[in-house]
Amino acid sequence: MTPKERMFIRKAFEDATVFRSTIIRDAVLNAEYNVNRKKSKPFRKLWTKIQSLTKGEKAKKQNDLKIIKEIEEKETGWVRRLYEVNGYIKKKSEGAKGEKNN
Repeated sequence: MTPKERMFIRKAFEDATVFRSTIIRDAVLNAEYNVNRKKSKPFRKLWTKIQSLTKGEKAKKQNDLKIIKEIEEKETGWVRRLYEVNGYIKKKSEGAKGEKNN
């Protein structure tokens, strides 16, 4: 495993740990607030509902994804070139497609 891969794994683990601890902290603070609230105040909900996308927003999102795919096909592989520069994909002449350099 390369140092870059280790770094990304550590960062992902750190992000997951922070996310879990934030959720626990929010739940505890919410519970404490609800226990100590005045009788006339309503309960505070832990999770708020997220409004779903409207039909127009869904259509716009699908259209945007379609445009992005078309651009990626026309410009073929700016992401691939980025990976090649960083050594994640071997060039076609060096080896098979999708392999990682060691």
